[in-house]
Amino acid sequence: MIDHDGTIVYANRAWQQFGTDNNLKDGVSAGSNYLKVCAVSAAAGDRLAAEVANGIREVASGKRASFSCEYPCHSPNTRRWFIMNVTPLRCGLPFLLVISHQNITERKLMEEQIQFQALHDPMTGLSNRLHFSEVLDKEWRRALRSREPLSLVMLDIDFFKQYNDKFGHLSGDQCLIEVSHILKKFSNRADDLAARYGGEEFVLILGNTAPDAAYHIAESIRKSVYDLEIVYDDVQRITISAGVASFIPNMQLNTLRLLNEADKALYRAKREGRNRVVIGETG
Repeated sequence: MIDHDGTIVYANRAWQQFGTDNNLKDGVSAGSNYLKVCAVSAAAGDRLAAEVANGIREVASGKRASFSCEYPCHSPNTRRWFIMNVTPLRCGLPFLLVISHQNITERKLMEEQIQFQALHDPMTGLSNRLHFSEVLDKEWRRALRSREPLSLVMLDIDFFKQYNDKFGHLSGDQCLIEVSHILKKFSNRADDLAARYGGEEFVLILGNTAPDAAYHIAESIRKSVYDLEIVYDDVQRITISAGVASFIPNMQLNTLRLLNEADKALYRAKREGRNRVVIGETG
């Protein structure tokens, strides 16, 4: 509980123990000023601390009946979230505010898991087609503003049906997983994204990547898949075919054009013998 000026007049054992466990020196025990702690954090660049201080003052002045705020409070080894509630203590004098902090980590982790499952392929862990479409639209708009090239690699595992039919779905799934691991290695920048597009087909978004660079990345992926040495029928080896498209977005183009050009380049790679990378139209 704090008074009108922000001074703590009472802190329960749970709050004091939290301060001890997290090596907090200020804002924990009676006599310290909670608003001053918020002000120090805000001055250090913590925007949430400024929002909290403002919310407390608005409740204290009667501008709002209560204030709530969810916030992260991670330690070096643990991810945690809390919800803070500020309400006036409406019984007797002097005027006091009650501040409570409830641990909502379990709920937040569950929300993260649900969100991840909604946007990712459950077998490979890559983004699913829905997430790919959302990110492609976002990256297209970003590239349109910055006048930077946006490249797309569309790839397909050659003769995957024959492999799957010969060795069964478990082996086929493991093959897909191993290819997805390679794609993850080549999509580690903030504006890259690897996704399972459907079946044995994958796509790779490469932000701010020119056609030649996109080709070299696709070729490195092709070589890495070849080097997996997944062999069947004694000589047949699992390989991929890939198509690359790259544009600097403008108002006359859209993401559908980028997808179509990558898809056409992929099928050229298949017609020309598979296990190769083809660059489609660029601009």
